[in-house]
Amino acid sequence: HRTRQDLVASRCEAAQLAAALQQKRTWVTQHLDSVWKVISQHHNRLLQSLAFHGLLTARNHGQVWRRRPAESPGPAEANASPRSMRSPGRTMAWQWLWAKKVFGLWRRGAEVARRSRHNEEHRE
Repeated sequence: HRTRQDLVASRCEAAQLAAALQQKRTWVTQHLDSVWKVISQHHNRLLQSLAFHGLLTARNHGQVWRRRPAESPGPAEANASPRSMRSPGRTMAWQWLWAKKVFGLWRRGAEVARRSRHNEEHRE
């Protein structure tokens, strides 16, 4: 027969093992959450990059804001394309502004999605 002291010792050991198991579960859950966040951030960055390059390509193929055509181009200017007449500083400034706009919209969408997920979690 087991003595009372043996029963108390086995209960303490079982409680310690249960606490250790719970701690391991917590660590595994935290690790998986951090891995998931890294993967989703990487995925979001890839989508961001693809969206920006897609919009940039679409903009280059069909520019919305076009200059008015020149009234009477001279013979030297007739062969020059409007793109080659543009200064590189203007193009770089436009690309910077476009990137800022696209990434700002992306961040806004991600923040709205995060808030909606947060609200749904707290409703449950």
